[in-house]
Amino acid sequence: MVVCVGIATLVPPFAAAQGQDPNPIHEADGWKAAAAAAGRDAAAISKLQVGNQAQYDALHYTLWIVPSFQSATIHGVVVITLRSLVNGLDHIDLDLYNTMIVSSVREDAVPLTFTHVANRLSVTLRRPLSASEQTALSIDYGGAPQPAGFMGMQFRSHDGQPILATLSEPYYARSWWPCKDVPDDKTSVRLSCLVPASMYCASNGVLVSEVPDGQGNVLYTWEENYPISPYLVSIAATNYVGWSESYVSPLGHAMTLEYKVFPEHLAAAHVDFAHTSEMIDLYATLFGEYPFIRDKYGMAEFVWNGAMEHQTMTSYGNTLITGTQQFERLVGHELSHQWWGNLLSLTDWNDVWLNEGFATYCEALWLEHSKGTATARSYLNGHSAPFSGPVTPPEALFNYTVYFKGAWVLHMLRHVLGDNDFFRSMRAYAALPQQQYGNVRTADFVAAVEGTIGRPLGWFFDEWLYRSDRPVYDMQWSTQPSGDRTRVDVTIRQTQPGAPYVMPLEVVIDTPTGSQTFETWNESAVQITTYMVDAPPTAVSLDPNDYVLGTDSSQQTPTAVRPAGSALRVELLPNAPNPFNPSTLLRFSLASVADVQMTIHDTRGRIVRRLRLDELQPGLHEVRWNGEDDAGAAVASGVYYVRLQAPGTDLSRPVDLVR
Repeated sequence: MVVCVGIATLVPPFAAAQGQDPNPIHEADGWKAAAAAAGRDAAAISKLQVGNQAQYDALHYTLWIVPSFQSATIHGVVVITLRSLVNGLDHIDLDLYNTMIVSSVREDAVPLTFTHVANRLSVTLRRPLSASEQTALSIDYGGAPQPAGFMGMQFRSHDGQPILATLSEPYYARSWWPCKDVPDDKTSVRLSCLVPASMYCASNGVLVSEVPDGQGNVLYTWEENYPISPYLVSIAATNYVGWSESYVSPLGHAMTLEYKVFPEHLAAAHVDFAHTSEMIDLYATLFGEYPFIRDKYGMAEFVWNGAMEHQTMTSYGNTLITGTQQFERLVGHELSHQWWGNLLSLTDWNDVWLNEGFATYCEALWLEHSKGTATARSYLNGHSAPFSGPVTPPEALFNYTVYFKGAWVLHMLRHVLGDNDFFRSMRAYAALPQQQYGNVRTADFVAAVEGTIGRPLGWFFDEWLYRSDRPVYDMQWSTQPSGDRTRVDVTIRQTQPGAPYVMPLEVVIDTPTGSQTFETWNESAVQITTYMVDAPPTAVSLDPNDYVLGTDSSQQTPTAVRPAGSALRVELLPNAPNPFNPSTLLRFSLASVADVQMTIHDTRGRIVRRLRLDELQPGLHEVRWNGEDDAGAAVASGVYYVRLQAPGTDLSRPVDLVR
């Protein structure tokens, strides 16, 4: 989902405060005010299940909705089919705002007793259910839906024409229909809506019928057989016009693309939506087949200053349709949610970056595909600061950090892994057998990546997902003639408070004969690395391709040019062999007599071996490590870090043990 504040600026949305009464946040209020309200959500978001909702599983919903555009009210009937998860289940707790009035609840046509207090509908069953036993409840209700969260259900107008639309994220389905309003209880849904014959009603899944009632109305019935979370169930009904397109996926599967827009925006929408099928092809190639290929993909315009990724039928805001493709990346954002949010839905809203950070990075992937790498890089750099709090759990749901630092996490992971392993990992995540069409947590994504590449990445995810700061790099360099070549010593300092970040960094050295690109593993507060080039450098740049959040890619001027024969600094050189089994030589050089300590650390920073070397003479030194810890036990395969400490120097380098 995206919200735009103003026509030209993309700003992430923020949820309204959770409470007993709807507390709408209007887009005109601005995102900073919304952020303050949203901050109260994050602490309570994992406690959304009310009453005994953990004791039953919702299996299917059937909704009949009859709106009155004159009175801005609805009459509805919802049938919930459920299965007990415990023995002795004697009542059912559902979410429904008290602004909706329940007239009756029935089980097998038998009226049931119920209470409806504090937005909880509690229904007493005819008899207690045993574990795995199923039943169905029919709830008759109605009233005037009140604005909730971003929207809930609202009656609005466009060009003098009425429109009914819904937007229930994150937990406001309860504002217009009774349900178990949590993202991690996905069901099938059949939705019927009766609207005037001059209107079209768009919703999720496949249109199974549109039946005139003989009184100037049409009953539209949609069926979504893929599992869906309640907040993704949608209605959008007005005097739509539009068109459809035939689409064939890269795997040869056919489906229909559907576009429903206001008559006044038909020509502009043809321009703005022109590349949708190309976007589907791109994401299908990168992540796997479009998840709802048996249904459709569509977009329905509604009156809102943003867009929402309702399953198989995105609701797309009227302010975004300009006929200039100005907001085309947002078409890609909502489309990508069909993978990230709809195929794989959240278990807990605190992991919302799995939806919004992923979709925001998909905007950059589309820009990279359609306009080039420089445009994508410029887009990410334009949304690189400031960030507040960690990516997960966020300080506020749907905040700037969730969207854009979340996108940067994926961008940096791509750099760490390389394109091949990164996209293999994304496809593996989308295809997780136990989570596909179900629910995920951040740990599932981490496990999918680590399982794909075969090595732990806790060092990366721990610092970028759970820390609130960022690295601040300072880079200086000096040169010294070395025969017919030039030695370049590059010093990288991390000046942020707290522990150093661990990241591979590109160093590009420009000389009159060309540029050379090197990669250094940076994990120390101060790190000095030596490079040999063919001619004296004209410039040295740190991370010029903007792979790492926090780098300054500007060229740095040299701090000194040392004459030949001047003293050299302490260096930690590459070990050999690497990867190794069963042992490797750890090599380093000293410029003067020094007390030296060498330690081996695992990926969590724990010391596994101490190699105290005491006072050593200047020159090259080698120490053999046999892959054992201090107790003499063989350590497991994996990446370890050699740390060399000497007066005024603290250096480290990874080594890879493969048993």
